[in-house]
Amino acid sequence: MSGSILSNGTLGLSFGGLFLAAPPSGLPAGGSSGLVSASIIAGGQSNMGFASTDGAQNTIAAGLKFYLGAAAATGHAAWGNSGTACTAVSGIGIYEIVTPTNYGLAFLDNTSGGGSPTVADAQAAPLGICGTGYAAFVTNLGSATSSIMAAISYWGETDALEYSANNKAVYIAACVNWMAKVRGMLGKTAAELPFWWFGPPYATNDYVMWESWAQLAADPAQNAVFLVPQTSDSNTRGATWDPTTGYATVGTVPGHRDAPDNIAIFNRGCLAGARSILASNGLAADLIPASLGSGLGPSVVGAALNGDVIDITIQHDAGTDLIVPLLASQGVGWAVMDGGSNASPGNIIQAVSCVRTSTTTLAVTLAKAPTNAATACRLFYPWFNENNPAQPYAYIGRGDAVTDNWSSVSAASGTFNIAGALGSTYGNNMPVQPPMTLSGTGAATVAEYGIALT
Repeated sequence: MSGSILSNGTLGLSFGGLFLAAPPSGLPAGGSSGLVSASIIAGGQSNMGFASTDGAQNTIAAGLKFYLGAAAATGHAAWGNSGTACTAVSGIGIYEIVTPTNYGLAFLDNTSGGGSPTVADAQAAPLGICGTGYAAFVTNLGSATSSIMAAISYWGETDALEYSANNKAVYIAACVNWMAKVRGMLGKTAAELPFWWFGPPYATNDYVMWESWAQLAADPAQNAVFLVPQTSDSNTRGATWDPTTGYATVGTVPGHRDAPDNIAIFNRGCLAGARSILASNGLAADLIPASLGSGLGPSVVGAALNGDVIDITIQHDAGTDLIVPLLASQGVGWAVMDGGSNASPGNIIQAVSCVRTSTTTLAVTLAKAPTNAATACRLFYPWFNENNPAQPYAYIGRGDAVTDNWSSVSAASGTFNIAGALGSTYGNNMPVQPPMTLSGTGAATVAEYGIALT
């Protein structure tokens, strides 16, 4: 599916009719970068396909156009079968290492002939059948369209079924290889074309993808962005949801996000995406007010253990306060690993309550006190297994995340009030990011999901 945000604010789609009409005069005007286009191309697996059919990709294009003041913004994506001219294929990741029949079907071909490829194998992998289909899709766009592409996104999920903490380096090498190949298809350098990584909650090893994307984002040479760090505050497709309590069923299509959440997640990426496009075009960062923040949301910077209570310190991005709505008050999503490591997990203790104690602090009570020393315990947000019917809410769920008050900051920003210009699906409060421990700098950065308690 493709959609184009035209200079008058209208979004035209290749199917599905008109999505967004030009906002009435007098509403917030947004940016003034002078860019001709804020076009994007998106790929991934079936969640990317659903997101496209839900219109999520087109809403992020509208948000990019607003923040950048670009003349037009076009969203390009197609969901199809391996080998067809498309950017998203169900159930097949970048570089397959688990299922031999998928080795050559993936975006990169695992030519090593086994399930234990090396970093060098991933670095040298040629295009697989999905990759050739992606290249065909780009060719069909034409050189004129390719030349004005402003960003690439990868909405990943099934990579979490392929990789663990022990072979994360292979996944990162495959990601770097894939970024280079897509940029080559579009005739762009890394500096010219930002690459966005993000994805839905999908499997136990999601954290391996999160760590990998955080490491890529920390290396300036990659020009990569971990665009939407927190997506676990969402429901499975087909779920029934009570907006007064936050409770939801597991849904009829486990592993896939519901349409309202796809739109919310993609809209959440507008600001960070727009900032990356400004930087890649050599434009000043302050063309978008610094007061709006990076667009990534608040982060955990400290967690102190006192018996069965964890005092958590939050660093705001642009917000000024914390909100603990619905099931968030029951501690949903917060958990501590009592000893062990991500590669060899210890006992997981989930939270039973969460209370705001100041504008930057939370008190989270665990089901029981850890037995290991605080420094041997790690805090997670979220810890989940969404495919376990006995734990339907462990992945946080729609409306159940601790958030900041970013919507009020955005509303007060005058011409950059995106909700005022484009509607209530934009400009919502930002959820707390998954806590991540980063060590080293640049290409030597190592990311580890969770943070040690003090």
